Amino acid sequence: MDERIAAHKPASLDFASAAALPLTAITAWEMLFDRLCVREEGNEGDVLLIVGAAGGVGSILTQLARKLTRLTVIGTASRPQSQQWVSELGAHHVIDHSKPLTEELARIGIKQVSHVASLNNTEQHYQQLINALQPQGKLALIDDPQSLDAVPLKVKAFLCTGNLCLPAPCSGPPISRSNTVYWRVSPHLLMMGLSKPRWENTSAPSTHKICVKRTSCLKRTVR
Repeated sequence: MDERIAAHKPASLDFASAAALPLTAITAWEMLFDRLCVREEGNEGDVLLIVGAAGGVGSILTQLARKLTRLTVIGTASRPQSQQWVSELGAHHVIDHSKPLTEELARIGIKQVSHVASLNNTEQHYQQLINALQPQGKLALIDDPQSLDAVPLKVKAFLCTGNLCLPAPCSGPPISRSNTVYWRVSPHLLMMGLSKPRWENTSAPSTHKICVKRTSCLKRTVR
């Protein structure tokens, strides 16, 4: 571990929670403010759709967007317990991504959104996301779709961008900014009550089985 991307554990978190926080928090922060170009305390009138809002990154992203911006925040989740979780995190609306997204948005009275954070199954939802985004909207994703057709993006003049947590260590210097971002994220998360990283502490064999089955939406800390 390069010391420039290390940081002290917040005193208010136990070790498991602290282990789950940096990856999700920094990814969420960079996606919201760096990739989607949302402004702190800004973007009133804009609408953010978070696909996969109940997962690790989605949980933090929902809280950051709700507390630090003036966006209308819509989170997606399919299971009742996940929908309840996203609602408790502060999302203005929760819709079901197992159903057509445009129909779900229409159900809550939303015609189009200005920003989309696609955290999983982008390829599956891609055409629905295109339809939901307003012209010159912004789409950010963190998963790895095999292919995406760029033509629909050009037709509506979308900005499409990807996000990788701590990309700089993978691509070279400067990497110290990741430490700075973490220190900016942590006070917001902890002082403003944004203390809900979604994680579960499991053994290595259990984690492997869950990852193979792909049945978990949590970040897992392995003991």
